[in-house]
Amino acid sequence: MTTSTVHDRIVEACVLFLIVFTPFAFGTVEPWSEAVAEIVILGMVVTWLIGNLRNWELRFELPAGWLPAALFLALLAFQAV
Repeated sequence: MTTSTVHDRIVEACVLFLIVFTPFAFGTVEPWSEAVAEIVILGMVVTWLIGNLRNWELRFELPAGWLPAALFLALLAFQAV
């Protein structure tokens, strides 16, 4: 089991915020609602990069089911054309 760092907890909190906030915000047609989600996502990426580069370790791990998910998304993109 790995220990959770402050950076990991911040990213997890941002994910939970986005899961709750974006369905409500995208119901509106105002640009601020999309801007809030985009700014939070940018903050998550920056926090993740700072946390990994601070340890001189930039590792990207794919989850176990990434191949079926990628193939499904490719099928959706193909059908949209």
